[in-house]
Order: sequence, then structure tokens, then C-alpha cells
Amino acid sequence: ITKRRIDMKPISKILLFGALLIGAAAITSCSDDEKYDVDGYSYSRAYFANARNVTNGTVVNTPVGVITSLNTDLIVKSTGAAANDAHVTLGFDNSLVEKYNAANGTKYAAAPDGAVVLSGTTATIKAGKLQSTDTIKATINDQMAAQLNDPNGYLVPVVIASADNGLRPSSDAAVTYI
Repeated sequence: ITKRRIDMKPISKILLFGALLIGAAAITSCSDDEKYDVDGYSYSRAYFANARNVTNGTVVNTPVGVITSLNTDLIVKSTGAAANDAHVTLGFDNSLVEKYNAANGTKYAAAPDGAVVLSGTTATIKAGKLQSTDTIKATINDQMAAQLNDPNGYLVPVVIASADNGLRPSSDAAVTYI
């Protein structure tokens, strides 16, 4: 067995030192600033806690009457703590039913106006908080329930229509489906 001594040539030493220097500069160049926005948005966005999910309800027509079951809570959240109380307005957008069906291979019908009722249309996110203090409940309108008889079912897209005080609706999480 013979021992060999490895003698690094001066150019190799310079390259190694340069690589270490660049690595150290990259590590130390990170900011300690705690105010940053990971995805590049300079504003806070309002979104649903259960965005893009589908909440199921049931309508059963019997000889005695119509039985409905839908009791879902809609909770609005913010990507950043609100500086002031922010108000988020909810609404329905039946234009999303066709897009949902195309994307998911379903054949839902758009529910008639008034078939699903919200307990309120405005949620408030208090200053310094990340979630609405009010929970908006969605229920099926008992007077319209008998008209809901499409065998493919219905889809009701609930959207964040607007927000104020520096809060904007999220571009990808401002819709939930019932």
C-alpha cells in the first residue's frame, strides 16, 4: 500500500474559496425582516376556511311533506391581520356551475334564486384578527325545497363578492360550493 499526498493546485484552491464565499454570501443575504409576503401580494386577501369544498345538503320529497338537511357554517379568514375592522360581503354566482361541472365531470344544475339562504351577507374581521367574528349559516329555503327535483342535484357557488379596509377577495379561495 502506498500513500499519496494530494496537493491541490492553486487554481483549485481559488475555486473552492470562491464557492465557499458565494455560499456564505447567499446565506447571510437573507433578511430578518418579519414583514414579508411569501406569494408577492402586498395586500391581505379574504378567503373561505373551506374554499373549493362542496358541502352536501339533502332535499327529500315525501307524501307528508319535504324534508331538508343543510346546516353549514361559512367562515371567512384573512391572510393577514386586519389593521381596522374589515367587512366581507358574500353572494351567489351561478356562472360558476358550468365551470365546476366541466372541471369535475358532474352535471349539477344551478339552483334557483332563493333556494339556499344565508343568515347574513356580511362577515366582519375585527382589527388584529385573522377570522370573521360572525359565522354565516347556509340553509335550504323550506318554501322552495319542493321545486328542487333535478335528479343530478344542484350546485350553489357562494363567493366573496367584495371586501373593504385594505382586504381583497382571494383570487383562488373566494368560492365554496353547496
